[in-house]
Amino acid sequence: MREDGSLCYLMDWGSKLPGAVAKIAGLLHFAEHGERAVEFPISVNIVNAACAIGVYYREHALATFDLMEVDLGIEAAKKILNYLERDCPDTFKGRDVLRHTNLKTMDKVAHGFKILIERGYIREAEVIRSGMGRPEAVTYEVNPKLKMLEKH
Repeated sequence: MREDGSLCYLMDWGSKLPGAVAKIAGLLHFAEHGERAVEFPISVNIVNAACAIGVYYREHALATFDLMEVDLGIEAAKKILNYLERDCPDTFKGRDVLRHTNLKTMDKVAHGFKILIERGYIREAEVIRSGMGRPEAVTYEVNPKLKMLEKH
């Protein structure tokens, strides 16, 4: 589930995998020993078999999510929207999202921004440039209707 890992975009699913493997190990143990399974420790061979099934389970999930074409922008948009609902800012910048969510890069944040802009949740604030130097980071305004929805 590291940022460069195969499950980095499936954190919720990936966090459940170790528990699923443990359950599989328990089932295999009971399949081998029946009712007397509680009298024996789970063997290394059974744990290894459960891990092998877990690898198959992970690969199957990755293929399935790929077929479903999980939109990573949607996942980022959900996290950003959660931040907006929780902290209720009137305006914010990309660095605020990085600080208040588990999104790690501005690339991922930008995908979420694009979806939220398209759906009318946020918009880019008008920029009044004055002077020289590097332009300031883009500020986004939150649709006031979002705050009204939170109150109900």
